[in-house]
Formats: sequence, structure tokens, C-alpha cells
Amino acid sequence: MNVLILGISKTGTTAISKAIHVALGHRFQRLNFEPTTFGIEGGKTEAWHIKKCKQNDVVTKCLVFPSQSLGTWDRVMNVARHYSHVVWIDRDPRDRLISNNFYSWFYGHIKDGSRSEKTNWEDKFLKTLAKVEAIEENPGCIPYIDTCDEWWESMGKLHFLQQQFNLYYSISLQRKHMQGWHRINYRDFVDGNVSGLNHYLGLEINHNVKVKLKRVARTKGYGGWRDWFNDEDVRFLKPLYYHYLAEIGEDPDDWTLLHPDSIDPTIGSAYMKKVHYRFSIAS
Repeated sequence: MNVLILGISKTGTTAISKAIHVALGHRFQRLNFEPTTFGIEGGKTEAWHIKKCKQNDVVTKCLVFPSQSLGTWDRVMNVARHYSHVVWIDRDPRDRLISNNFYSWFYGHIKDGSRSEKTNWEDKFLKTLAKVEAIEENPGCIPYIDTCDEWWESMGKLHFLQQQFNLYYSISLQRKHMQGWHRINYRDFVDGNVSGLNHYLGLEINHNVKVKLKRVARTKGYGGWRDWFNDEDVRFLKPLYYHYLAEIGEDPDDWTLLHPDSIDPTIGSAYMKKVHYRFSIAS
């Protein structure tokens, strides 16, 4: 058996890949962790995947950065056909927006040589951190999408929102090409609803497997957007995410907000500091 796990960033690919890898037991010596990131130059070629699959009992996890360009998806499909099993992971885009925004401040991303050294990333980080802390103290005081401004200010908010629409529309367009794959919603994995995945792979998967890369873990849950968003977020994001939410089995009309008195910093500002400054948060 050769298994390829695919998904966009911050959709639970690491947790699900680890669970599948553990369920396969001693036959699998190691997990091939992101040898290729589709949509970004570099990484292992299709020939590398072919060679690995000839060895049998391979588990490979790759991220996909979709775009309007067919080239990215062509490469995904060309590699996927060499694997006996392909798992695509979906996640509520509202939760992913929050998780991806916080993790984007990971120190390794900031120091990426592809980014301008002239940019004052520390200043941007502190501005974003202040907005997140304001929401934690007074949920709803500003839209959550305002915390994304420091990343997307050169585009403008409308361009950022267009990018969000294009991201999920691109995935939806590929649905017909995913025949034979197994798609799982991260929410179902968290809840232990993995019977379909077990049947597809012929395994017994434990969804509570501990993930070695603790820096990627934040809430290990779902639905947190209901605490972070306000009415303006709903107005902007609902039409962008509507179709994709329906596609992955979420209720696209349910945008109920919880309006908590405050939000735990360990899943927000403290997490941002953790990934940005490389320190641990005591449990």
C-alpha cells in the first residue's frame, strides 16, 4: 500500500498523516513529510515519488497551494496516480483562516529568504499581536479579518478576500478529478468519525495519536471562529465560503456567533508568540 495525504496548509494534514502512519504499524519505517509542496517551486519531482512507490508501503504527506493555474493541479494529479490510495483533507475555511493567520508568524516563515529583508516583520507582528489581544479582551471589538492586514496590506482587503475565494473555488473545480480519492473533513477526524477512512485504507485509525510537531498544534478542535468573528466578518466571508462549506458537509447558512466575554490567549496571542519567538507554553 502506498498512501498520499494531501491538503492545503493548516487543515490537519500533519495529525491525520501521523495517525495513518501509526495505524500502518511496523511495515512503515518513516513518514515522508512534505517532500513536495505543490504550487511552490522546488521539492521532490514526480520521478522521486515513482521511485518511492516502487518500494511499497510508503506514506507521503504533501501540501498543496492551489491557484488559477492548471499547472499546479496537473502536477498534483500526475504524482497522485502513482499512489494506491490518496486522502484529501478538507477543513472549515473559517477555522483555517484563524489557524493559518496565527501560524503565518512562525519564525521559519519570517526568515524565508524569498521575503524582502527590508520588511520590518517584527513591527508587523507586534501590530497584529495588539489586534489579536484586543479581540481576546473584548471579542467582537474589531473584525477578525483586520488581524490579517499586515500580511495583505499591499493587496488591500478586497484583493485578500478575492484570494480567499479563488483558493476554495480552485479546490471545488478539481472535485471531479478526485474520483477514487477519499476526502475527509478535519471535523470528522477530531470527532473520531473515521469509519469511511478506515474502510478506504483497510485500517483502524486512532484519531488521538500525539503529533510530534507540537508547534503546529493549537486547539486540536473546530468551531473556534464563532468566538473570534464579528458581524462584519460574517458579511465579508459568508458569500466567499458558502459553496465550499456546502461541498464539505458544513451548513453554509450557520454563521451563529457565540460572543464570549473573553478568549483564552493560549489559543491566540500566546500561540503567536510561541511560534514567532520559539518558546514553549507551559501546559
